Amino acid sequence: MSFAENNSQDVKAKTTKFAFDPRKGRIMETNRVTGKLILLLVGGTLIIIGAISCARGNASRAAVEFSNGAAQKTFIHPLPRVSAATLRALDRMGMEIESRDITEKQEVIKGTADGTQIEVRLEAATPKGTRMTAVAKKLLLRDQEKATEIVLQTEKFCQRGRWG
Repeated sequence: MSFAENNSQDVKAKTTKFAFDPRKGRIMETNRVTGKLILLLVGGTLIIIGAISCARGNASRAAVEFSNGAAQKTFIHPLPRVSAATLRALDRMGMEIESRDITEKQEVIKGTADGTQIEVRLEAATPKGTRMTAVAKKLLLRDQEKATEIVLQTEKFCQRGRWG
């Protein structure tokens, strides 16, 4: 065997890869092009899965309405249940409750967190429906992200049934 033949066999051995063929139930040889194609398909699938999970995260935010930096949502739960879930969410987020003004049809919860003033207004729209408006202000600026997070956390506690 000449040096050229031996060298070409070494190159061939370096470019050969192996992949599992589920149809045959055994490992088969594949070349670099097929290996790159498999890698491209797997990578494309991961990108699609990532895009779908991002879209699902934004879908939950789509249920929250915004008006002048305030986050609003209507819950299909009575006022006392949403109020308890809101208090639990605020506590879980590390926000200190300063005051609660409660009437028959409305409740206003005020608090602070890291220099941000929080105000949550709950209104009984129907006997089983409650409208929530959350506002977070730091100095003169409204923090829409924090207000949205309060609404989403309250929604989570209402759905789980952990409101008390």
